[in-house]
Amino acid sequence: MSYKNEVFCLSNRMRLISINTNSIRVQAKYGPSKVVQLPLFISNDLSCLMAFIIGDGHLSKHKFKTSIESSNKEILISLSKIVKSLFNTKILIKKIKKRAGKKQTYHLTIYSKAVQELLNLVFGIPKGKKSDFVRIPKHILLANKEIKSAFISGLLAAEGSRKGKRRIRLCSASKHLLLDTQSILKDLKIKSSIESWINKKYKKEYYSLSFRRNHLTSLMRGCRSGQTGQILSIFKKVIEDQA
Repeated sequence: MSYKNEVFCLSNRMRLISINTNSIRVQAKYGPSKVVQLPLFISNDLSCLMAFIIGDGHLSKHKFKTSIESSNKEILISLSKIVKSLFNTKILIKKIKKRAGKKQTYHLTIYSKAVQELLNLVFGIPKGKKSDFVRIPKHILLANKEIKSAFISGLLAAEGSRKGKRRIRLCSASKHLLLDTQSILKDLKIKSSIESWINKKYKKEYYSLSFRRNHLTSLMRGCRSGQTGQILSIFKKVIEDQA
């Protein structure tokens, strides 16, 4: 089933308010809730947001709450603009109490049943703990190269780091996530390699995917406009500052 048809099926679980060319507006059937907009097409910004949620986000099991944690407040501000544009819903960014030996982090929180069900039922992002088995959504894997570039950009911003002087690295406990990522990179003509090691702290196998740093330029060409382009530019600067 296409992404658009899945969104229409999702709307059957809610109260449909209106439909236009690019989105539908829905509201929870029961209890107090605000009208939320759901996009009918996958844009660069939606793809980038999905990637960041897969990397650094969490879908609550007990509340219709979606949260993202990051030490980069500038990236969260860009993501909040994406959320506002896509869903027309309220976003909160809060400073988290600093933990000993850790960087200062911030939370972006979305309170919405419609948004969480879009992420969970349409894009397949699990609720609760997901790090060991999360994968790239099928709608992204089947999308065009521009949407795929935007997804890689969001994943890099969430989980990317510098490896030596010439390479960029993504780390995950999910081997399938990195295999899916490698498939997308291959489609984008970017060669990558995957390694594994035992994380002594968590006592389990972790994986890393890396590729040459100069490929960031081609990714930026693929999604240089809007907030997605801004997020990738921020990530590029972070990588440069790690020198």
